This record gives sequence, structure tokens and C-alpha cells, in this order.
Amino acid sequence: MHKTSTKVLISGFLLILFASICFSIYLYMQLNASISIGKGHYLAMDSNTNGTYNMEIYEDHSVKIFLDKVYVEGTLEHEQTQYTDSYYIQTKDKKYFMSINHDTVSVPIEVNGNLISLVFKFVSNVPFTQVDLPQK
Repeated sequence: MHKTSTKVLISGFLLILFASICFSIYLYMQLNASISIGKGHYLAMDSNTNGTYNMEIYEDHSVKIFLDKVYVEGTLEHEQTQYTDSYYIQTKDKKYFMSINHDTVSVPIEVNGNLISLVFKFVSNVPFTQVDLPQK
């Protein structure tokens, strides 16, 4: 009887150890989860104007952010260092850095002389439109 209780204790301990390792891995994956930014259609609401901004990323990595006209048009760039991944939109004269969180992409852009931060959510992996909108 003594051998059986020792086996039960050891089995229980190993089961608890295995469960805690699995739970730790699960928490690590959840905390470090991020969306992969790529081709698709993204939407952001501007609370000041109640306008819905669109961000389109195409297969050739070109990017457009627009509402009633194109506010930002450039190329999606990626820089990787030992510690971080940085994404930004490179235009002819500026870089718009992107902050990527669990399920959103934040991009500060200049609209009518004011800097606003748009928080985009992924909508579809197909760009909504290829229509050429009026430029800046």
C-alpha cells in the first residue's frame, strides 16, 4: 500500500508540473501574439469627425490611407533588429511609423495640419478598391 501511494503522489506531481508548463507556454503565446501586417483592408474611426478611414495594403507593399481623399500613399517597409521589428510607411518625404498591437495597427498621420493617431483594425485580406482617389 505504501508503494501505491508513492506512485500516486509522483504521478500527481508530474501531472501538475506538465499542466503548469503547458499553461505557462499558453500565457507566453497570448501575451506575445501579434497580427501579421500584410495585404488587405483595414478600417479606423475618427471620433472627432465620425469619419471612417481606410488603409489598403496591396501585394506590391504599396499602402494608401484615405477617407475622402488620399492622405498617405507610400510603401510598407519593415526593419528588424536584434530586439525589435519596426514597420512604417515610407512616402516621398516622410516616414509614418506603425505601432502594431494584439489586433490593431496605429498610424499617426497629418490631416489638415493636425496630427491624429488612427487605430486600424483588420477587415479583409482583399483590398477594398483599387480606385484612384484625389491626391493630397
